[in-house]
Amino acid sequence: MLRVGVVGLGRMGSGMALNVAKAGFPLAIYDTEEGRTQELREGWVKDKHLPTGPGGLSTPHLHLLESPADVMLASDVCLVCVHTEQQSVEALAGEDGLLAVGSKVMADKIIVDHGTVSPSFAKSMSKAVIKGGGAFLDAPISGGPQGALEGTLSIMVGGKEEHLKTCLPVLEAMGSRIEHMGGYGAGAAAKLVNQHLVITNTVAACEAYVLARRLGLGDTAKLKALLEASWGHRRG
Repeated sequence: MLRVGVVGLGRMGSGMALNVAKAGFPLAIYDTEEGRTQELREGWVKDKHLPTGPGGLSTPHLHLLESPADVMLASDVCLVCVHTEQQSVEALAGEDGLLAVGSKVMADKIIVDHGTVSPSFAKSMSKAVIKGGGAFLDAPISGGPQGALEGTLSIMVGGKEEHLKTCLPVLEAMGSRIEHMGGYGAGAAAKLVNQHLVITNTVAACEAYVLARRLGLGDTAKLKALLEASWGHRRG
């Protein structure tokens, strides 16, 4: 079974990591926020998401580590779920970043970047990872924190199909729709298109609401029903 690492345990990464663990994959986790990994583990066990092991709050396949490099050493597939391109750079190429383990260790390992980044940035990261001896997928996500918790994310993947095939069981633990969009940067490009549609629909819905009020349709409940019945309603 693949060993999985997760770097970045915010509103999205924490739910994704939980579903990976619930699927039975050995899991190594790291977050820059001190105490975050311990807090998550205790919460998961308390809520009975994960079984307890010897010593109460320990789980035999969950490892709390001190750096991205430690996570890379402990995993075959490492998921990066951070907010900005700069944070992605630090996670991959920082002093204790994923690539710090060296090219020999990186052989047969795959880094999956789930961040919303530009296609050019995703391509540059793919080159850095390949130069560092590993494989790379850009795999932005859509569905929000609730989708991350429920394992119903949409995942748009760019990179080699063979690497997606290797990672597919892990991605299926987190998402209900996984699409291979093409080569490096294609996942990032698809997410930008997705974001454009979301923003466009949101603006259109706001304009429709203002128009309805100006035309005398002041019943909030009826307006809500109208918007939710229309094509402009964002389905997530």
